[in-house]
Amino acid sequence: MKLLRITILLAASIVASANAYEIAGKVVGITDGDTVVILDGGKTQHKVRLSDIDAPESKQPYGTKARQQLSDFVFGKEVTADCREKDKYGRDLCTIRIDDLDVNAEMVSVGAAWVYTKYNVRTELPALQEAAKEAKRGLWSLPESQTVEPEQWRRGEREQKQLSQSQTKPKKLKPASDNAAEGFSCGKRTCKEMSSCAEARFHLTKCGLLRLDRDNDGIPCESICRD
Repeated sequence: MKLLRITILLAASIVASANAYEIAGKVVGITDGDTVVILDGGKTQHKVRLSDIDAPESKQPYGTKARQQLSDFVFGKEVTADCREKDKYGRDLCTIRIDDLDVNAEMVSVGAAWVYTKYNVRTELPALQEAAKEAKRGLWSLPESQTVEPEQWRRGEREQKQLSQSQTKPKKLKPASDNAAEGFSCGKRTCKEMSSCAEARFHLTKCGLLRLDRDNDGIPCESICRD
């Protein structure tokens, strides 16, 4: 493990930027599996979002364990955060290090977080994720239906919330062909759970469950949606 940490440290690179900066201090709070609070030497608190990775949300499977894993790594410890910018929520986006331990990479390596493909700039992280997946470490030990990337899970939750809110309001009758009129609701995760092609299409288009269309041809669950 020590060799892995040293290798990660040597391989890791932060994109050079005129706005790059460093935060050094003690971790005094853990918000979730990828967000911490650092108290610097001037007694100023910084909310830091670990860059390039995405941990399960608190209500997701493995969300609580991911938070505990991050806490085990950093809570109460002196850390250095190499930061590149602030996100839209005002959090500092950083790689957190404790001596030769790259915490961001280690979270991926132990299976406590995904590589945040949409924003990742580090070339070595995908290989660490594949190794964790192959070894079924952490979240990769869960059934496939529960290993939903946080971004996709958040999208599904938003869709389900919007659908739930819309169902509490009086609404006009919709055509019988409308999927919503058939009583579908977000919540299922795999093709095996779909009762029909119509329900599969509903989860793809209305719930954002992109995993149903793995070849991106617009047709979900081809085993039940063949022409």
